[in-house]
Amino acid sequence: MMRKRRLLALFLALSLGVGALSACGDKGDKGSSIQNPDTSVQTPDASSGGSSNGSGEHEHVFSEEWSGNSSYHWHACTVEGCTEKESFVKHSGEALICNSKAICSTCGREYGKEVGHTYGALQELEGGVKGFGCEKCDAYLPLVTTETEEGVLDFCVEVEAGRDPVILQLSDTQFTDMNGENKCYKYVRETVAETNPDLILITGDLVYGRFDKDGAIFLDFIEFMETLNTPWAPVFGNHDNECWLGVDWQCEQLEAAENCLFKQGNVTGNGNYTVGVMQGNKLLRAFYMMDSNGCSSPRVYGNGEDVEKNMESTPGKNLVKTSAGFDGNQVTWFTNSIKELKEVVPDVKISFAYHIQQAYFVKAYEQYGYNGQVKEGGSELKNPLNFDTMEDAKEGDIGYLGRTMKGPWDTSFSVFATMKNLGVDSIFVGHEHCNSASVVFNGVRFQFGQKSSTYDRYNALTSQGEIIGDYDPEGTPLIGGTAFYLSQEDGAIINPYIYLYGDPLGLNPKKA
Repeated sequence: MMRKRRLLALFLALSLGVGALSACGDKGDKGSSIQNPDTSVQTPDASSGGSSNGSGEHEHVFSEEWSGNSSYHWHACTVEGCTEKESFVKHSGEALICNSKAICSTCGREYGKEVGHTYGALQELEGGVKGFGCEKCDAYLPLVTTETEEGVLDFCVEVEAGRDPVILQLSDTQFTDMNGENKCYKYVRETVAETNPDLILITGDLVYGRFDKDGAIFLDFIEFMETLNTPWAPVFGNHDNECWLGVDWQCEQLEAAENCLFKQGNVTGNGNYTVGVMQGNKLLRAFYMMDSNGCSSPRVYGNGEDVEKNMESTPGKNLVKTSAGFDGNQVTWFTNSIKELKEVVPDVKISFAYHIQQAYFVKAYEQYGYNGQVKEGGSELKNPLNFDTMEDAKEGDIGYLGRTMKGPWDTSFSVFATMKNLGVDSIFVGHEHCNSASVVFNGVRFQFGQKSSTYDRYNALTSQGEIIGDYDPEGTPLIGGTAFYLSQEDGAIINPYIYLYGDPLGLNPKKA
């Protein structure tokens, strides 16, 4: 046994010795030399250049020219078959111009990823355009998209310094006829006059499109909103795009209105765009206005023809999705947009506004005992939640939750997780009519906008002091809007409140 071990040890020693003799030696190194671990070394013969001792070793002769790849540079051995490298080090150096790769200061090779512009603070550029100038070159990025250049936002509302900007959310005006004054306009007119907003958000279902065969109802609503002389930003609900003239026609009318901030966009749905609010050269908040889809019978051609599926072959600019929720390209759009925005304004606050609520709204209200149980034969909750009278409601949690949430989407919470990771701190929706609750959960405000007309279902205050929701309920209508302020310091949402026409609940803020 001992004899076998000695013979094995002698065999290993001889094997290692032969390997050492056949490999390239380290003679002639001029500096730090690192063998490429991914390349096997072939033994050169005496005719391949360099000196040889006849046993396969040779003295390296390194080229004076630099060799390299995308990460390293080196001087290569010129002996045929030898892969030894001298001065094998990483590239170093900076990009000399924007939108180019860095240039190695040693070997002159390009390396790494392209380095874009480095934009500084928001400022006034040539021609009175607000934007971000590059700190390294003459390039600039407009804050708002112009006719010739893409900006980081589609629209922006500038508010004078010295006060907190006011935002008003209206929802579900839902016209079915030309009786707008009695059922909607008087409520909205007083709400706007008393809240004095800098920007109005309308979270869907402006009209019941299927009743609007000639577009007159839609045009009448736009004409009324224009009389308020206030920037207003609408999104489509699940009934708007039933209009007989088609959604492209509707989008054209909104885009043409002077005070309307609306852009059809080029992803699924109609009305995916951004609105910023700023003071001076400080962008406080960006609102991502989205189409949450869900129309069962959209009319996209005009002349009443229905299309029931989302098809890229659909004539017109739009893409219609009949199920509720964002399509994948909408998520990609807002993800890229927010990332680009935060590259130039890292501390900007982010809000979303659309029509149909996500499933995470259910979780937000569960903290107060919401379980979705309804009264027999209806959709009203067995135990409605009134945050305005609830003793344990957290400060800033307001409104009323009287109806179950029908068909919330994003039940896996994946879209919400994406939004949260991008920094969203508030989501404003409509759709449920009899819900106006606004609460904060997991760092995000979840807000149903107060219904703004007596079309379709709405809440009313009975003579017994109860709140009921129904079609034309007996009692005083609870109609108005939800207002909130943006802190002029950092754009945070502060002091939300619901304004109700005629103040039937005695909750409207009193003027000094």
